[in-house]
Amino acid sequence: MTPGPLQPLEECLWRPETRFDRALVDRLFAPDLVEFGRSGRVYSRADLLAVPPQPFTARLPCRVSRRVPCRRTWSS
Repeated sequence: MTPGPLQPLEECLWRPETRFDRALVDRLFAPDLVEFGRSGRVYSRADLLAVPPQPFTARLPCRVSRRVPCRRTWSS
């Protein structure tokens, strides 16, 4: 499966050096952005931009096999 044009933008939000870069995220998020969390909670663009830097865990696609996700944990 070939990655689409949005995959690199999505993956940049998984890297600690860009995840909390307010200027970058402000440019990436559409004005009417709405995100739905796994819990069902709805997050507005303002909610997402207001998140302070904090440790996080992201599930990244493996380069070897896309069927087996990789788990990495970063802390700021």
